[in-house]
Amino acid sequence: MVGIKDIAKKAGVSISTVSYALNGSPKVTEKTRKRIMTIANELNYIPNMAARTLKTRETKIIGVYLTNYGGIFYGTLLEGLTQTL
Repeated sequence: MVGIKDIAKKAGVSISTVSYALNGSPKVTEKTRKRIMTIANELNYIPNMAARTLKTRETKIIGVYLTNYGGIFYGTLLEGLTQTL
């Protein structure tokens, strides 16, 4: 599995610079961001969602508890939630 350390090594930049670039920080020039993104794509980099969740303390998951999920209403409700979020 490719990580930001691998991208940093290939790009010749720090791990922090790679992190800033991948997260869209203005601390990185557009030229450097494009180079890092190109390398990330070449290496088939996939962000580690578990690590991101630990760092940000946000799961982007919403739980819905239904006592009865029969009928069209709940399906429509859940579809609406999915589209809205």
